Amino acid sequence: MHTLKFECEVVTPMFLAGADGITPELRAPSIKGAMRFWWRAMNGHLSIDKLREKEAEIFGGSGEKEGKSKVSIRINSTQIKKSETLWEEIGYDEKTAKKSGKKYKIPKKENGIAYLLYSVFMLTERPYIKSDSKFEIIFTSFDEEALKKAINSFKILSIFGGLGSRVRRGAGSFVVTKGLENNFYGQNIKTPSELKNYIEGVVKPLLKGSQKPCKHSVLKNAKIYIFEPKENWKKALESIGEPFADFRQNHKDRIIETPMFGFPIRHRNKSLFGAAPDPNKKDRKGNVVDFLERRASPLVFKVIKTEKNCFIPVILRFNDKFIPNNYKITDKKGQKFDNPNNRIIDEFFNDLKTNIKEEVEL
Repeated sequence: MHTLKFECEVVTPMFLAGADGITPELRAPSIKGAMRFWWRAMNGHLSIDKLREKEAEIFGGSGEKEGKSKVSIRINSTQIKKSETLWEEIGYDEKTAKKSGKKYKIPKKENGIAYLLYSVFMLTERPYIKSDSKFEIIFTSFDEEALKKAINSFKILSIFGGLGSRVRRGAGSFVVTKGLENNFYGQNIKTPSELKNYIEGVVKPLLKGSQKPCKHSVLKNAKIYIFEPKENWKKALESIGEPFADFRQNHKDRIIETPMFGFPIRHRNKSLFGAAPDPNKKDRKGNVVDFLERRASPLVFKVIKTEKNCFIPVILRFNDKFIPNNYKITDKKGQKFDNPNNRIIDEFFNDLKTNIKEEVEL
């Protein structure tokens, strides 16, 4: 039996729940699910069939020839701190709606964080696991090679990913503080250039083969934009969240291009924008068959903590084919629109160019 233990620290608020769907709780299935995602992102050069086969060999599957996972995960979360609402950490003013008379809160300063975490913060005040919480993850396996591959995906998860809701918008980040070789806490990383060197030296060697954009998120040829370090997670996340919120607000009239930031897109006319095959097939109710209702954003906003008071904001831009071949942006009834291209995302990063300190292509 091979066993590896890692000590971890929560960096940004972690919105994930246990069996009741409400109480914040770290669970092994959540971690394994995140590891599977990042394993697929690392191995995008494989065909879909081969990708599923190799993934099942490590993490298990439900197919006839697929068994249980070769890697077991246990969690020790005795040092977890919880809070009922993020408003306990974000300063706010209380307002009263003119029509309904209902009271609501608006942030005094952190408008970028409020925008990034809107659905788990302002729309619904979800309980969460607080930053500075500590936990341990213990991996065990009889298969040393499977364990090695799983740990590689865990390493990438800790660098670029997170756990729980809104991980692509900066929530749920954590850092491995002990047990992982070449981790941030052992590298004296304090600047964007030092982080760039780390990513080029540690992450890029894990990504093998050439990669054309495909329909799932892929790390090979993805781009990492690195910004000025801050002294805490709020300042770091706000520094990339605020310009994103401003950009989206300033270009809110470009409805047909905004799916490039992820969809569904709901507009004032209540249409639900997704993507559908061209030409359309419809069911008896007139709804499009094979309608692609959801597509995650190709952008991941992330705060990387490298030591006690060094929080480095980064944005990861996945290499993926955002809309499958022969699909068109439509609504559920089949009204077609011109497919967007990457122009609006390129414009966003062009607006940020003076703030971007380093850029890495994986």
